[in-house]
Amino acid sequence: MSQVHYLRAASVGSLLLVLQAGCAGAPAGDDPPIAAVTSANQAGDDPCPDGQEAGEPGLCVDCAAGTFSVGGAACTPCPQGTYSDASGSPGCVPCGDGMSTATVASTSAACEACAAGETSNAASSYLCVSSPAVRLVGRWDTRSAAGPRTAYPAARAIARFSGTEASVTMANTTGFSGGPARYDVLVDCVLLPGHLETQTGTHTYALASGLAPGVHEVEIYKRTEGNLGLTTFMGFTFGPGGELLAPPPAPPRRIEFIADSTIDGYGVEGAGPNCPAGTLEASHSPRAGVAGLIASDLDADAIMVAYSGKGLYQNSYRPDTATMGIIYPRTLPDDASSVWDFIRARAGW
Repeated sequence: MSQVHYLRAASVGSLLLVLQAGCAGAPAGDDPPIAAVTSANQAGDDPCPDGQEAGEPGLCVDCAAGTFSVGGAACTPCPQGTYSDASGSPGCVPCGDGMSTATVASTSAACEACAAGETSNAASSYLCVSSPAVRLVGRWDTRSAAGPRTAYPAARAIARFSGTEASVTMANTTGFSGGPARYDVLVDCVLLPGHLETQTGTHTYALASGLAPGVHEVEIYKRTEGNLGLTTFMGFTFGPGGELLAPPPAPPRRIEFIADSTIDGYGVEGAGPNCPAGTLEASHSPRAGVAGLIASDLDADAIMVAYSGKGLYQNSYRPDTATMGIIYPRTLPDDASSVWDFIRARAGW
């Protein structure tokens, strides 16, 4: 049986493996596992090379595939989103943009595409994360190239961003009862005083300015019903250097409220009981109505399919025959061609 003699070569810091046949005094079976040993760590004087860790005293061994080492540290599993397909790796190979791995310590190029609505890149350490996006709550019609459209009260557009200011661009119409729409504005979950009173046509509205540099959240919350007009949401902007980020997480529940004005907050902020002329739009607040309060208490998104005067059998205005049963399958209550996608809604929209 051949033997291995361990001789230190101090000048190069490596281990010399000298094979000799039939050396006297060496019991059979004492040969070390040569294949696993590649160099010596000089009894702690110098670290092992990159891609290796200390094994038996005085020895360095290659890190296994799926792990890596730098500067003689212990071999570490490749993080999720990276892989190493060979032993002795000094680092791990990242997946490309839009790709990641399912686990740590991947030993081959097992990168898979991120799920719909997610992405990955160097900034996310190649972990799949939600793509920068605006979170929409409520019924939004997405057929128009100009942007998603909404009419029901309590429709919301929510975004996280980095920057110091935020604006929104919308196109608004009037409805058969007047309008256009009004919105609550929240910045970092704080309701700002007053209302955003939109104008007919396409306009950009400043929502916040002078914020501290960093990450913020902005939200617009529709106060008015569809009879006061339709909104086309055309996007948020965040000023020079501002950037849209992944949206805040949705709450664990969604509650759909099928209602008329008694539930969706019609007149709830008025001086009452008879609001002066011209103040009905200003006093309507789904957030402060029964449905909004229930949703807030239960940590839920409120999806309001609500319209003043609409009934299941007949409407309060008898010539109007479009009862709740007729408008319920629609995304926009006064547009018979806007069919609500219930399958998509159940999937989490």
